[in-house]
Amino acid sequence: MTHVHVRPADVAKIGGVTEKHVRRMINRTKGAEPEKCPFWFGTKLQSEQVDGNLVVVFATLPQHIREALLLKDQLEIPGLQA
Repeated sequence: MTHVHVRPADVAKIGGVTEKHVRRMINRTKGAEPEKCPFWFGTKLQSEQVDGNLVVVFATLPQHIREALLLKDQLEIPGLQA
């Protein structure tokens, strides 16, 4: 997994939802549940298989989720205290 991919579990934790919800939104963008809207906060998630695991393309996440993930990564840098 590279920095352009995010695990659904990480998206769920940041977004305050369950991993099942994130997977459901990914599946909706692929055509599952056609009666439901395929957009999540105005964006259509894209996913890929990496080493047999489903991952979300970072650039397709809603802006507030991307910003929260970046902030989390910055806070985890050794020597950086908030």
